[in-house]
Amino acid sequence: MADYTTKTYQMKREILTFSENVSKLQITSRETHKNSASDDLQDFKDPKAAFYQAYQA
Repeated sequence: MADYTTKTYQMKREILTFSENVSKLQITSRETHKNSASDDLQDFKDPKAAFYQAYQA
């Protein structure tokens, strides 16, 4: 039982960390792509690459 609650707690913490990272990414991508339609189009074509690019910045 204790193992189960520990696992649940870890998962909740990971989800919180992940959502924090995602919101940081959204803020940084908004700042970097303010007036660049071509970049937005590129992100749309390859969203995974855009995600990794933003994550490493």
